[in-house]
Formats: sequence, C-alpha cells, structure tokens
Amino acid sequence: MVRNFEFSSKGQYSEADLRGIRAQLAKPGWSRIVESRGADEHAEVWVNNNDGKLGGIAVIDAEPEELSVVFIDGTIRPEDLHRLSGKLGLPRMGDSGDEHPDPAPSKNPDKK
Repeated sequence: MVRNFEFSSKGQYSEADLRGIRAQLAKPGWSRIVESRGADEHAEVWVNNNDGKLGGIAVIDAEPEELSVVFIDGTIRPEDLHRLSGKLGLPRMGDSGDEHPDPAPSKNPDKK
C-alpha cells in the first residue's frame, strides 16, 4: 500500500493522525529502525521481524504540506527492496545514490 497526500497548507493533518498509524505498528514483531527529524520533516522506517526474516516494512514521511505512507506486508528479500529503490515513494538505495549507475566501460569498445 502506498498513500501520498498533498495539502494546500500546513495543519491539514495532526500528530494524532500519525499516532494512529504508529499504533498499528506497535504490534509484536514491529520495530522502528530509523527516525529522522528535521525542522519541518519527520521520517520513520519500521520493519517486521518474522522469525529472523524481513516480514514487512513501513515508511512514514511527514512534511507540513505532504504525508506519505508506504506499507509492505509479507516476507521481503533484500534484493527485492533494492529493485523498489526510487519507486513507490521509497528512497533510492545504493552506493552512489543513482538508481541506475552507469555500467563499467567496455575493455574492447569494438566488440558489442
């Protein structure tokens, strides 16, 4: 599930709305692994530990005029997360920050 809400002005959602979302993640197995607070932004990443496997992920990104919530339920392989990088509201992952890094130059440019 991906939900993105854009508002014309600040104050269109409240901290109580976010508490309701977080309460759903307060179930056994879920834990917040990342929290970042800025002057006007609050981002959180939650994961579900399902017998040592990644059993779900939730991302909440709250800004004054935008609220995004991503919720993936079920077993997730790390390589699947990398494939979702930069899509569905998820941040890009990788060493360079590029979604698709440039391929290595060919050693023999005449061969294709």
